[in-house]
Amino acid sequence: MISRDQLLFPAMITFMVLMILLFDASLSFIMILTEKTM
Repeated sequence: MISRDQLLFPAMITFMVLMILLFDASLSFIMILTEKTM
């Protein structure tokens, strides 16, 4: 039997990594947009 904690921990790690990647991509996207408008 796999306990819930063993399943929840990697899910949280992958979720955090995805959030960081999305945040990083949106930041660079905003930087490019502001550079083009200026």
